[in-house]
Amino acid sequence: MSFLITLLGLLVSIIVATILNTKWPRIPLPIYQIAMGAVISFLPFHLSLDFHSELFMICIIAPLLFTEGKNTSRKEMLELRKPILLLAFGLVFVTVFAGGFFIHWLLPDMPLAVAFALAATITPTDAVAVQSITKGLKLPGNMMPILEGESLFNDAAGIVAFKVALAAALTGVFSIKDASLNFLFVSLGGIIIGLLLGYLIVKLRLFLRVHGLEGISMSIVIELITPFVIYMVAEEFDVSGILAVVTAGVIHGIERDRLQSSTTKLQIISTNTWSVLGYLLNGLVFTLLGFMIPSVYEEIDSNMNRGTLFGISVLIVLLLLVIRFIWVYILHETFTKVRVNPLEQFIMSRVHPEYNNAMDDVNVSKSRYALLTSVCGIHGTITLATALSIPTLMPDDTKFPMRNTVLFIAATVILLSVFLATLLLPILIKKPTESDDERLTTEEAYKIVLNKTIQLLSKEETLDNQKAIHQVMEDLNEQLIDLERGITKRPDHRTIQDLMKLGTNKEMEVVSELVQKEAISETTYELYKVYISRTLNYMQKSPFKRAWINWKTIFIKNKINVKWDKRWETKLENSINKNADLIREFRKAQNKAQKEAMLLIQQQTTPENRHEVMLVIQRYNNYLNPFGTLSEKEVNRYEEMVSRFQLNAMQIERDIIQQMVEENQISNKTATELRQNLVYDEMLMIQGQ
Repeated sequence: MSFLITLLGLLVSIIVATILNTKWPRIPLPIYQIAMGAVISFLPFHLSLDFHSELFMICIIAPLLFTEGKNTSRKEMLELRKPILLLAFGLVFVTVFAGGFFIHWLLPDMPLAVAFALAATITPTDAVAVQSITKGLKLPGNMMPILEGESLFNDAAGIVAFKVALAAALTGVFSIKDASLNFLFVSLGGIIIGLLLGYLIVKLRLFLRVHGLEGISMSIVIELITPFVIYMVAEEFDVSGILAVVTAGVIHGIERDRLQSSTTKLQIISTNTWSVLGYLLNGLVFTLLGFMIPSVYEEIDSNMNRGTLFGISVLIVLLLLVIRFIWVYILHETFTKVRVNPLEQFIMSRVHPEYNNAMDDVNVSKSRYALLTSVCGIHGTITLATALSIPTLMPDDTKFPMRNTVLFIAATVILLSVFLATLLLPILIKKPTESDDERLTTEEAYKIVLNKTIQLLSKEETLDNQKAIHQVMEDLNEQLIDLERGITKRPDHRTIQDLMKLGTNKEMEVVSELVQKEAISETTYELYKVYISRTLNYMQKSPFKRAWINWKTIFIKNKINVKWDKRWETKLENSINKNADLIREFRKAQNKAQKEAMLLIQQQTTPENRHEVMLVIQRYNNYLNPFGTLSEKEVNRYEEMVSRFQLNAMQIERDIIQQMVEENQISNKTATELRQNLVYDEMLMIQGQ
C-alpha cells in the first residue's frame, strides 16, 4: 500500500508541476518536477519507495528510448550520423577515461574501477531536459537533432561502460583489453538482438494485418509490450538491453510506413497512447529524482564532509564541460557542415523565406557553438538509474566501497547540470526576433504553421512515400492559397449540403437517362435511389453526429475483422457471385453519375464557396479510382499512407502552435482558434475514411 500511495503522490506531483510550468513557463518543467518530488519526500506521511534499478530500466527507460528511436527522423539521423556517433560513443569513451582518472585523483580512497563506474554514470545526457529548458529559445542549425541523437545512443554507451567498470569493481580485476572486448560484445550483441527481434515483431504485425487478425486493442498492446520483451530477452543473453531497445525502435521507425498503414482510429489511438505514456514516464523520472535526493544526501557517510563532496562535484561538472567543449571545438566542421543540395537550398530559400534565417544560424562561431553544446549536456534519467543500480554489498558480503559517495556526486551533478543550463542557455541563445509588442493574428500564425508543417513534412519524404506526402503538401498549399485570398472561415455546412443536394440530383438524372437507354436495369435504378437517400440523410446530420457514426463504423469493421472466419468469407463470395451483374451495373452507373455531378459542382465555383466545392469534390473522389491502372490493393495502400501523413501533419501543427504559445508569438485565444480548426480538419478526415 505504501508503494501505491507514494506512486500516487508522484503522479499528483507531475500534474502540479505541469500546472506551475504552464503558469510560469520561464522555469523549465524538470525543475518543477524535481522540486515537487522533493516536497513529497518531506510530507509527514512516511512515504517510502523501494527502488529497483533493473525494474526502473525495464518499466521506464526501455519504453522511453524505444519511443525516441521510433520517432527519430531517419533522414536527419543519416545526415547527422557522424556528429551523433562522435558524441554518443567517441565522447563517452573520452569522458569515462579522463573522468575516471580525474575522480580517482580527487578521491584517492575511491578504487579506480569505482571511479570509472562513477564517470560512466555521469556521461549520458538527457534530451528531454534540454527540450524543456530551451522552450522559447532557438538553438543554432542542427544542434537539437544532434543532441537528441546523442541522448538516444549515449545512454546505451554509458550503461555498457558502467557495467564493464562495475564488473571490474566487484571482481577486483580490471584490464583495458578485456574491458574493451566485453564492451564490443555487449554493444554488438544488443544491436543484433534489437535488429532481429525488431524485425520479427514488425513481420508479426504485418502478418496479423494481412490475415485480418489485427484488432485495434491488440495492436496497441503489442506496441506497448515490445520494448519490455526486447529488453528482457537481450539482458538474458548478457548483452545491452538498452541498445537492443533503441535499435528495435529505429527498425520500427524505418518500417512505420507499412506498420501505420491502418485505420485512422488505430493511428490516433496509438499516437495518443504513446504521447500520454511518454509524458507520464518522463515526469516520473524527474519527480522520482527529487523524491530520492534528500535520502541520498542523508545517507552520505558520516566521515565525509558534504561541503567537500559538493566542491568535488562542481569540479567534475566543470571537467565534463571542458571535455565536451574541447571535443566539439576541435570537430566543429563535422558538427556544422551543411548537407543540403545547392538546388534544394535555392528552392527552399525562395519558397520559405525563414529558411535563410535557419541557414544563418549555422554560421555561429566555433567557441559559441562548442559552449552551447557543452551547456546542453544535461544529465538526468540514466545517470540516476545507473548510480542507484550499484549494489550495497560486494561478493564477499562487505560494503561496496564509497557507494553513498557515488550516489551523492551523481545526484549533485544532475542538479548542477540542470540549474547551470537553466541559467546560462537563456543568456547564450538568441531569442526569436518576432516583435514583443504585437503578437500574431490568427491568419498570420496559421500561415507560419502551414509553412513550417510543409517544411518539416518534406523531411520525411522517401521514394516509397513521395506521392502520398506530395498529396498532403498540396492540400496544405491549398489552405495557404485560401489564406492569401482571405478565405479564413470554416467551411459552411449549409453550402456543402446545397452542393451535395445539387450533385445527388444530377446523379439521379444521369441514372434515369441510363435506364431509359436500357444501359442499366430498373432494379439498379431503385437501388441507386436508396443509396442517394441514405447519402442525403447522412449529410443532413450534424458534423459531430456524422463523426460518431464513422467511429462506430470503424469499430464494427475492426470487430468483424477479428471474428472473421471461412464460413462468412464463403457466404460473402456466394453473395457477390450471385449479384455480380447487379453490382457491375451499379458501379457503372455510379461512376458515370458521379463524374457528371463533379463537373456540375465545379461549374458552381465562386471565390466565396471555393473551399466548400473543394471538400465536396474531394468526397466524390474518394469513390472514384483516380489512379488509372493501379490495383485496388495499391490504391488502398496509397490512401492509407495519405491518411497517416495527414495525421502526422496535424500533430506537427499542434506542436508548432504550442511552441508559438510558449514563445509568446500568439495569445491563448489565437491558439484555441487554431486548435479548433485542427479538430475540425481531423473530423472531416475521419468522415472521409
